[in-house]
Amino acid sequence: YVSCIGQVCAFGYGFGMFGTIAMFGLMVREFVSREHGGTLSAALAFAQQVGGFSAGSPLAWYSESHSIAAGFWIVTCLLPVALVFMCLLTVLDGKYKVKEE
Repeated sequence: YVSCIGQVCAFGYGFGMFGTIAMFGLMVREFVSREHGGTLSAALAFAQQVGGFSAGSPLAWYSESHSIAAGFWIVTCLLPVALVFMCLLTVLDGKYKVKEE
Protein backbone atom coordinates (compact mmCIF):
# COMPACT_ATOMS: atom_id res chain seq x y z
CA TYR A 1 0.00 0.00 0.00
CA VAL A 2 2.75 2.45 0.94
CA SER A 3 4.69 1.54 -2.19
CA CYS A 4 1.66 2.34 -4.34
CA ILE A 5 1.25 5.74 -2.68
CA GLY A 6 4.97 6.43 -3.14
CA GLN A 7 4.75 5.55 -6.82
CA VAL A 8 1.75 7.83 -7.33
CA CYS A 9 3.58 10.66 -5.56
CA ALA A 10 6.69 10.07 -7.67
CA PHE A 11 4.58 10.11 -10.83
CA GLY A 12 2.92 13.36 -9.76
CA TYR A 13 6.28 14.91 -8.96
CA GLY A 14 7.76 13.88 -12.30
CA PHE A 15 4.71 15.00 -14.25
CA GLY A 16 4.62 18.32 -12.43
CA MET A 17 8.30 18.96 -13.04
CA PHE A 18 8.83 17.72 -16.57
CA GLY A 19 5.33 18.53 -17.85
CA THR A 20 5.93 22.21 -17.25
CA ILE A 21 9.25 22.05 -19.07
CA ALA A 22 7.47 20.62 -22.10
CA MET A 23 4.71 23.23 -21.91
CA PHE A 24 7.17 26.12 -21.69
CA GLY A 25 9.06 24.66 -24.61
CA LEU A 26 5.87 24.66 -26.67
CA MET A 27 5.02 28.21 -25.64
CA VAL A 28 8.51 29.40 -26.55
CA ARG A 29 8.19 27.88 -30.00
CA GLU A 30 4.84 29.62 -30.50
CA PHE A 31 5.72 33.10 -29.29
CA VAL A 32 9.42 33.57 -30.11
CA SER A 33 11.07 33.86 -33.48
CA ARG A 34 12.54 30.76 -35.06
CA GLU A 35 16.11 31.95 -34.66
CA HIS A 36 15.81 32.37 -30.89
CA GLY A 37 13.34 29.58 -30.05
CA GLY A 38 15.87 26.84 -29.34
CA THR A 39 18.14 29.04 -27.26
CA LEU A 40 15.31 30.39 -25.12
CA SER A 41 13.81 26.92 -24.72
CA ALA A 42 17.16 25.59 -23.47
CA ALA A 43 17.59 28.55 -21.10
CA LEU A 44 14.12 28.02 -19.64
CA ALA A 45 14.70 24.28 -19.26
CA PHE A 46 17.97 24.96 -17.44
CA ALA A 47 16.26 27.45 -15.13
CA GLN A 48 13.51 24.94 -14.39
CA GLN A 49 16.03 22.22 -13.62
CA VAL A 50 17.81 24.54 -11.18
CA GLY A 51 14.46 25.40 -9.60
CA GLY A 52 13.53 21.74 -9.33
CA PHE A 53 16.84 20.97 -7.68
CA SER A 54 16.33 23.83 -5.23
CA ALA A 55 12.82 22.65 -4.43
CA GLY A 56 13.91 19.04 -3.91
CA SER A 57 17.06 19.74 -1.91
CA PRO A 58 15.43 20.08 1.53
CA LEU A 59 13.69 16.71 1.13
CA ALA A 60 16.93 15.12 -0.06
CA TRP A 61 18.85 16.51 2.89
CA TYR A 62 16.17 15.29 5.30
CA SER A 63 16.17 11.83 3.70
CA GLU A 64 19.95 11.70 3.88
CA SER A 65 20.08 12.61 7.56
CA HIS A 66 17.19 10.36 8.68
CA SER A 67 16.20 7.69 6.16
CA ILE A 68 14.69 7.27 2.74
CA ALA A 69 11.52 5.85 4.30
CA ALA A 70 11.07 9.01 6.38
CA GLY A 71 11.46 11.10 3.23
CA PHE A 72 8.76 9.08 1.46
CA TRP A 73 6.44 9.47 4.44
CA ILE A 74 6.90 13.23 4.28
CA VAL A 75 6.02 13.21 0.58
CA THR A 76 2.99 10.98 1.07
CA CYS A 77 1.72 13.11 3.96
CA LEU A 78 2.47 16.55 2.56
CA LEU A 79 1.17 15.96 -0.97
CA PRO A 80 -2.50 15.54 0.08
CA VAL A 81 -2.19 18.48 2.48
CA ALA A 82 -0.75 20.65 -0.31
CA LEU A 83 -3.51 19.57 -2.71
CA VAL A 84 -6.25 20.40 -0.19
CA PHE A 85 -4.59 23.74 0.54
CA MET A 86 -4.41 24.57 -3.18
CA CYS A 87 -8.08 23.64 -3.63
CA LEU A 88 -9.06 25.82 -0.69
CA LEU A 89 -7.08 28.74 -2.10
CA THR A 90 -8.80 28.28 -5.46
CA VAL A 91 -12.24 28.26 -3.86
CA LEU A 92 -11.52 31.24 -1.64
CA ASP A 93 -9.99 33.19 -4.51
CA GLY A 94 -13.10 32.70 -6.62
CA LYS A 95 -15.50 33.31 -3.75
CA TYR A 96 -14.12 36.61 -2.50
CA LYS A 97 -12.95 38.18 -5.74
CA VAL A 98 -14.18 41.75 -6.25
CA LYS A 99 -16.31 42.05 -9.34
CA GLU A 100 -15.80 45.11 -11.52
CA GLU A 101 -18.86 46.69 -13.04
